[in-house]
Amino acid sequence: MKLSKRQLRVGSLVQQELAEVLLREMDWAHSGTLLSVTNVRVSPDLAIARCSVSLFGGKTDELFVQLESATPEIRMRLGRRMGKNMRIIPQLTWQRDDSLDASDRIDTLLQSVRTTPEP
Repeated sequence: MKLSKRQLRVGSLVQQELAEVLLREMDWAHSGTLLSVTNVRVSPDLAIARCSVSLFGGKTDELFVQLESATPEIRMRLGRRMGKNMRIIPQLTWQRDDSLDASDRIDTLLQSVRTTPEP
């Protein structure tokens, strides 16, 4: 399904503002874990934003649970930042983005193949 220009523009704005909220305004208990918003896809009616996040280091499972439980507060803070630009602040849904973990595994495998001597 092709996204409209409006969906892309709103998704990009939500991604920027969401990253700022998560980085600057939220107090995470697991300071050793890095959280990054990698993508935001907005539904055609702009009511739902599917947010992909990457988690690195530390206790990522606990941080993801904490992120899901803090969704109402995150949405409220997002609304404060975006209220003048949007009439309705979308509902946030979260999904893990494991693409960087997968690419690291592929790189490791390729390195092991390169270092293995040929018979």
